[in-house]
Amino acid sequence: QADKVPVGEDQFEHLCLARDICERVNKTYKKTAPKKRNVFRMPEPLIGKQGARVMSLSDGTSKMSKSATNPDSRICFTD
Repeated sequence: QADKVPVGEDQFEHLCLARDICERVNKTYKKTAPKKRNVFRMPEPLIGKQGARVMSLSDGTSKMSKSATNPDSRICFTD
């Protein structure tokens, strides 16, 4: 079980939601867990200085987006 989770700047909100769920589950089920330990570890964000945001392949100043008009600006699963 990891303590630190590598996330980008735009995924930080998702980690906050996971932390809220983790806190609720631990608070509810800690009493019944073996040795009264937490059920889940609280994930901490690990946001690197490089790679925190995935940029467009055609324009390095804008964020990569699946809704961009240029299909060469992104990587698709079918590529």
